[in-house]
Amino acid sequence: VEAEQGSFITGARFAGAESAISSIATDFKVTDSVFAQCRTAIKLLRESSPLIENNRFRENDIAIDNEMRSAPLIRGNSFSDHKKTAILA
Repeated sequence: VEAEQGSFITGARFAGAESAISSIATDFKVTDSVFAQCRTAIKLLRESSPLIENNRFRENDIAIDNEMRSAPLIRGNSFSDHKKTAILA
């Protein structure tokens, strides 16, 4: 939820989670990680501005749910076989 500014996750694997990562008003980095078969892989609430880079998203309902003035930088990721959508804004 609210983590320290500048927090990072790298090289992680998430599978089958309701929400693998949820964030409120935090700038953080998620890199080189895998998100598979989650309901929502990354849920951004209320002004979160993470860097989401070089991750693999596969077979989730929603890969990135971007809400309430969140402004992520999303680059170099791969998205495949999502049930609803890769990025919801």
